[in-house]
Amino acid sequence: SRSNSLPKPDPSPITAAQMRRRKSLVREKVEDDEKSFAESDIFQSRIFVFNFVHDRIHECLYNHMPSDQRISLHHRIGTLLKNTQNDQQKQTLFEVARHLNIGFPLITSLEGLSELVRINHTAGMEAFQTAAFSQSESFAESAFKALDEIHSKFDPSFEDPEMFDL
Repeated sequence: SRSNSLPKPDPSPITAAQMRRRKSLVREKVEDDEKSFAESDIFQSRIFVFNFVHDRIHECLYNHMPSDQRISLHHRIGTLLKNTQNDQQKQTLFEVARHLNIGFPLITSLEGLSELVRINHTAGMEAFQTAAFSQSESFAESAFKALDEIHSKFDPSFEDPEMFDL
């Protein structure tokens, strides 16, 4: 009676070529589904939180990622956070600034750079008010770095008076 409950083996063995073809079809389907999902309105309008089972897994993946992909990833994360941040969340502001500062090489427009200056200035002032002086200094340095980029590429006389009313 026990042998009746076990599944019977498939009498026709699958060849290696058939197995590779099946894997290829599954891979193509998954890639198509991922592309469709990434382009859908649902994906574009929602925030996704990804967590790793262990910090070491996150660290390992991050360390094995090519530098240009890391920069791109941080730029995308910073942009997403910036577009969804709540003004009352200082921590989000700090994260936006941190990610965009890492993604700095990808910010090439005058508008993007001037926005980066403003974000770093605001984050620096918030950090200063909470006595996080080294963090405040880091944000100020990043603001000046972006400002230097504006001066060298776009407008040597660029100045935003609202920004520096200390």
